[in-house]
Amino acid sequence: MKRTEAQLLAICVSTQDRQAFGELVEMYQSPLRLVIRRWTFGNATLADDIAQEAFIKAYRGILKFRFESKFFTWLCQISYHAFIEHCRKKKLPEEVELPPEHNPTRGTDLHRDVEYAMKYLSEAERVAITLCFHKDLSHDEAATIMQMPLGTVKSHVNRAKEKMSKHLNAWREED
Repeated sequence: MKRTEAQLLAICVSTQDRQAFGELVEMYQSPLRLVIRRWTFGNATLADDIAQEAFIKAYRGILKFRFESKFFTWLCQISYHAFIEHCRKKKLPEEVELPPEHNPTRGTDLHRDVEYAMKYLSEAERVAITLCFHKDLSHDEAATIMQMPLGTVKSHVNRAKEKMSKHLNAWREED
């Protein structure tokens, strides 16, 4: 019988059982890597490295999990800090310079166009928009993950939407 997230967390927090934590990893590795991949402009290798680091830190710090948020929210918070630390070490630019030659047109691949538009966002905007729209988390949950005031996260989301809309004009419905 498959154990629930709550059962697995209870076992992990009380006994630090590796097998139970392994089941949590299986449950969340794909969704977490997908979120991180969006933060890293689709760099699967980097996303996998950050996810692995996050799971290791989560296992080592499982006794600190207080059930005040969802486990996935806590994992995203750990991942976000690992991502920001990587960006600082690599001194990645806040925003990526892209040639203006990509011109989305209605009827092309919307997913590809959205991914391209996200490349114009700052790290914080990219993370906020991914959490709130791709993972459907609340602004409060995103603020918890990013450890930022709620208003700041809302500002990042709004700026991201404005920037992306400029690059996705062709997809707007005609009046």
